[in-house]
Amino acid sequence: MAQQHYKRRNYFIDKEAQSKFMAAFALASLISAVAAVFIFVSLAQTKLEKTLYTMRLPETTLADLLFKEMALTTGIAVIVVILLFSYTLKKIFSRIEGPLIKLRGAILKIKGGNLRDAVALREKDELQTFALTLDEMRTALKTKIQVIQINSENLSRLGEGDALDSTPLTEECHRRLKTMKQELELLKL
Repeated sequence: MAQQHYKRRNYFIDKEAQSKFMAAFALASLISAVAAVFIFVSLAQTKLEKTLYTMRLPETTLADLLFKEMALTTGIAVIVVILLFSYTLKKIFSRIEGPLIKLRGAILKIKGGNLRDAVALREKDELQTFALTLDEMRTALKTKIQVIQINSENLSRLGEGDALDSTPLTEECHRRLKTMKQELELLKL
């Protein structure tokens, strides 16, 4: 049987978080590019003014004359991009890290059998859709287990009662056991 391959379309959980990341990176790149142009213009203007005031033309090409300024500007632009990108990443990861820790805690609670506590994140946290899905799973599990628990308690009560005619008791037990079996089959254990 051929294995299906799925293309990854979202690198974060939702498109909004992905868009925020891309917009922040694009803004950081734009700011550093504008800063690089202004720095180069300033350095080149200073160099050209010094050259003009010396009343001597340098024995070099114009490209070589401004190479040092161009290299310095490129270095500054790279540093600014790295700093802005690092700041953007830190900000985004800090908005993702907290919710991931909360979700991990919720998953561990569910694994431990705690189905009472709702899975909820703060309003501005990322991963809201994942938290909602996890909470829906917790609620569905809780409901299925409650049905099984109710049927189990009813079976226990039926077994404790004194019945003169065991046929209705047996039929009732079989019916409740069938319901419990159906609920357990839904869990796909």
